[in-house]
Amino acid sequence: LILLQEDKSFMFYLMYSFLRMI
Repeated sequence: LILLQEDKSFMFYLMYSFLRMI
């Protein structure tokens, strides 16, 4: 897993995972 150092990175990860679910 990639270490999330910034909140923006975390948000980007959530969006990416969400798009994969679709």
